[in-house]
Amino acid sequence: MPRLWGVVGAMSAFVAGLGLAPAAAAPVSICVPPAGPIAAVSDVAAPFELRLADGTLVRVAAVGLAAPGEGEAASAAALRDLVSHGPVRLDAAPPQFDRYGRRVTRVALADGTDLAERLLAAGVALVGPAPRDAADGPCRARLLAAEAAARVARRGLWADGTLALEAAADPLIITRAGRYAIVEGRVVSLGKAGRTRYLNFGRRWSLDFTATIAESEGAWPRGWGIGPVALEGSRVRVRGWLEADDGGLVRLGRPEDLERPDGPAPR
Repeated sequence: MPRLWGVVGAMSAFVAGLGLAPAAAAPVSICVPPAGPIAAVSDVAAPFELRLADGTLVRVAAVGLAAPGEGEAASAAALRDLVSHGPVRLDAAPPQFDRYGRRVTRVALADGTDLAERLLAAGVALVGPAPRDAADGPCRARLLAAEAAARVARRGLWADGTLALEAAADPLIITRAGRYAIVEGRVVSLGKAGRTRYLNFGRRWSLDFTATIAESEGAWPRGWGIGPVALEGSRVRVRGWLEADDGGLVRLGRPEDLERPDGPAPR
């Protein structure tokens, strides 16, 4: 992969200890609660996946999990506990379906709180791929705040390291390929090859972690709100599927996949 340098014990007890209380206070935003149809839930089919009484499978939008196995079991148990107190309300936006036939949507609980935000605040989920529906955009700040609060407080899966920030400088990061991950580090340099922009986190292109931005998915720097001068040398946090490509790779699809802990986020 070219990187050209440029200037530029029991589960019930576990769930009880997750603190499934209303999410902590988040920044004021124009995030509007889901106001679509009310639906009864018959079962939790998988982590972040609900089966409604009419048979519809619903994938809770904007959340994901980096850890299989025990982490998935804990997330499913937390989801089951949250939806056991009454019907849910789906988003009013036109239905969108993934390749598995699941309706991907925001979901509100019977008390009106956002289901994704509650899962994040409990520490059993990560903020997943940025929602494609523009109506979900204003909610992302709240979701990131809930995730950060759980991480700082070491709630849920953050407590034992099942969920963790990956260090870009960790030479073993490539061994976690295949997971949805949050990777943090300092951008050493920027590069470009064809229509791909590279954020290089080390100077050994075959060994060090890299993040990429494809111009076809958001021209660089147009649309990302951050230019090369601001990024080079900055500490950033990227999220996406970790690939085993040289020293590890995350492909950034949208501006929301890139955060600057020490500075303003992309707009």
